[in-house]
Amino acid sequence: MADYDAKKTAGIPCPSCGGTEVAKAIMAPRVGKSKPAPAPACPASGGCGGGGGCPMMM
Repeated sequence: MADYDAKKTAGIPCPSCGGTEVAKAIMAPRVGKSKPAPAPACPASGGCGGGGGCPMMM
């Protein structure tokens, strides 16, 4: 921020367009994606054990 203020005060032109009328813009922070929810527990009694009979495995 101090670098911008110094260049603005000195009147240093924009390297892209040569303009001196530049201003800071409000920027949104970068927010990471949320983690996926854990898989639901198997409703079968005694757990699935990885067998093919569990409806949650289809």
